[in-house]
Amino acid sequence: QPNQPSDWSPGMGTPAPYRIQEVVLVSSLYDAFILQEDGQLEDLLSEGRAAFGSGSAPDMVRVSNASEALDRVMNSDRNELVIVTPQMGGINPVSFAEQVKQHTGSTPVVLLGYDAGAIQSLMRDGGMNTFDEVFLWTGDSRILSSIVNLMEDRRNCVRDCEVVGVRSILLVEDSLSFLSAYLPLLYTEIQQQTRSVLSEGVNRSHKLARLRARPKILLARDYRSAMHLFEEHRGHLLG
Repeated sequence: QPNQPSDWSPGMGTPAPYRIQEVVLVSSLYDAFILQEDGQLEDLLSEGRAAFGSGSAPDMVRVSNASEALDRVMNSDRNELVIVTPQMGGINPVSFAEQVKQHTGSTPVVLLGYDAGAIQSLMRDGGMNTFDEVFLWTGDSRILSSIVNLMEDRRNCVRDCEVVGVRSILLVEDSLSFLSAYLPLLYTEIQQQTRSVLSEGVNRSHKLARLRARPKILLARDYRSAMHLFEEHRGHLLG
C-alpha cells in the first residue's frame, strides 16, 4: 500500500517543506489558447492540487516574452516554476531556459508543448540537458498539477525519505507521449489509494499531514539515471 510507515505520525516532522508558490507560463497567445481549451489553467491547477491535500495551489501567471518572464523570476522571493512552450515569443526556449538557470540556479524550467515534432526539434538543439523535464500536452489538464508535484517530489525526496520516512516510487520511461499520459494517472492512483487507507475518525490536520506524506515519484528517462536513483533511494523504494 502506497502510504507512510505504520509508525509514522505528524509529530515526526512535516513532510515536503518545499512548495512551489507560483507557476510562470511563458507562451504565445496561441499556445495559451490551446492549453486553456478545456478550462482556465488556474482552476485546473487548483483542482488538481486540492485532490492531493496539498494546500493552496500555486498562483499562475502568463507572460508572452522571455524578458518579462526572466525579470519576474529574478525579482521574486517566491518558489517559482517556469513552464515554457516551444512557440514562446522573442527567444529560443532552450536559450531562455539557460538564462533562467544562469541567473537563478535552482528554478525548475519545464517544456510543455502540444506538437511532438516541435519538442523533438528542441531536444536535438540541446534542450534535454537544459530543461528539468519535458512533456507533451495530451488534453489531460492533470498534467499541470503532476508537473508541480513532480518538481516538488524531486526537491523534497531526500529529506522526506530520510527524516520523515516517506516512501518513493521509481518510474523509468523514455517515451514522451506515454509518460505525459501516464504520469497524471499514476499520481491520481497514488492519491486515491492514500485516501483509501485513511481512517474515518482521523481529524483534518492529521489527514492532511498523511496526504502530504504520500509516496514520492522519482522519474528517470534512461537506464543510467534509473540506476543512480535506485542506489540512492533503494532503502525507501516501494517499487
